[in-house]
Amino acid sequence: MPLNLNFDGALTHICFTGYAYNPRVEDVDELLKWHKGGGMFHKSASIDPTALIDFGAVVHSGSSVGGNVHVGSGTVVGPNVTIGKSTKIGYNVALANCTIGDSCVIHHGVCIGQDGFGFFINEDGAMVKKPQALKAHIGNHVEIGANTCIDRGSWRDTVIGDHSKIDNLVQIGHNAVIGKCCLLCGQVGIAGSVTMGDYVTLGGRAGVRDHVTIVSKVRLAAASCVTKDIFKPGDYGGFPAMAKELDTTEQERERSVSPATSPHTNRAPRNRDLPQRRRTPTPSFVYTHHRRTQMHRRRDIIGRPGAAIRSGYREETRMKEERT
Repeated sequence: MPLNLNFDGALTHICFTGYAYNPRVEDVDELLKWHKGGGMFHKSASIDPTALIDFGAVVHSGSSVGGNVHVGSGTVVGPNVTIGKSTKIGYNVALANCTIGDSCVIHHGVCIGQDGFGFFINEDGAMVKKPQALKAHIGNHVEIGANTCIDRGSWRDTVIGDHSKIDNLVQIGHNAVIGKCCLLCGQVGIAGSVTMGDYVTLGGRAGVRDHVTIVSKVRLAAASCVTKDIFKPGDYGGFPAMAKELDTTEQERERSVSPATSPHTNRAPRNRDLPQRRRTPTPSFVYTHHRRTQMHRRRDIIGRPGAAIRSGYREETRMKEERT
């Protein structure tokens, strides 16, 4: 149902309180212009004097912005958000219900701290949204690519560990916990309540289903999907994801079985699978035809086609006499 808001003499915006959308009106007198960059900030916000708030950016009430922070134009820093020192935030970034560590790089269009994707069906058969009242925590020295979305938690906070690097267009669901020094390539999708260790690498378009645990030092190939827990470090790939050494062992076992008796194939045995036969001598007429073809090919070089053909006939006659 649309909200009837009074715009007379006030700057109105929508913010999160708990897990529902609630309107709140802030008087124009409470919003001030930042001296460095021309952005707007609420008078209750705590901003370091060295921070740069670009024109068009807004820092809402109760937020904290550290030293040497750069907030790009069009970025909205929601209420009670904390941004550590020396962090760079691009254009049109939305930050709500989250904390950002020191020396982070957040590229354009990133959304952090929005409510997660969680619903249940009530007694009337209607979809009801689950409460998403917790936060998202981004560690130190984290880089987040453009248009990446990180949802806040419902039963535990969403956490991104220190020194982790996230590519563009990555989705991280609510309650996910990602360790330090992880590398997530483009279009990776991590469902809710995933627990991931340190030094984990996910290739492009890889997926991880919900409530899965991945141990540290795991590498997942591109376009793979993790459907169950991984407790052993190593390389994995496929759908569902399997250990690389296990996959190689199975392939070697299949190759060692005769194709005619292998349960994994119904094809007929190929020539290379049959026993090798003793090579028979080449018939004489094949050899004669080969020699005749050679003589025809030489006529362009010799320049006398008739002589080459006659020479070929003489050679054939001599060979026949020798055989008799």
